[in-house]
Amino acid sequence: MEFLFYLFLFWITCGVITFIYAVFFDPHNTTGEGGTDAFLGSLIGGPFFLIMAIREHGESKRWQENYEKAERERKEKAAATRKKKKQEAQKNLPNDLKEINKIILSIESGEETLSEEFFNSIEKICGYCSTLTKKSVDDLELLLTVLKFARKSVGDFYKKDSEKPVEGGNPKIATASGVVGASSKRKSSKPKPSKSDKLLKTINSQIKKYS
Repeated sequence: MEFLFYLFLFWITCGVITFIYAVFFDPHNTTGEGGTDAFLGSLIGGPFFLIMAIREHGESKRWQENYEKAERERKEKAAATRKKKKQEAQKNLPNDLKEINKIILSIESGEETLSEEFFNSIEKICGYCSTLTKKSVDDLELLLTVLKFARKSVGDFYKKDSEKPVEGGNPKIATASGVVGASSKRKSSKPKPSKSDKLLKTINSQIKKYS
């Protein structure tokens, strides 16, 4: 009888502990409330429910620890990437500015002409600028000179691309390609920004940042 009495106490204790955990510590219980059914279920389940609750708590804690670890690693990796990009920008920007300024002088003297490679270099310069601050650029005057020259030139260089006819907008082209009436039925969509528009927007933002 004494064994049964202690077993009964043990069972009830496990049930009460399970109920307390379910009401106050279970992450799935967002209301913090428990009913009669939950209490009776905890008592009936006794140690079995308690074992399940302990396992669930352990798994929830491990998940939270793994999540926090992954977040720390992600932030550390992002910070390291930003630092690396900033170091590369500080190292490469001065030399790249000098090289691009030489090209500008050659263009202005008529020895060279604007090219796709020139504007690719401008995009690279803008990429460097996006990771740096005004204080970290040694020659602001040269940077602004390069950017302003690019801003003045980008429209003329890419003008020929914007003047190309778009297939599908001409009924004759639509007929020849076998899509009669498609151009009239198709809803007009907002035109995508051209490469020159995107580059011009980027250049203007960097000029504003470093002026």
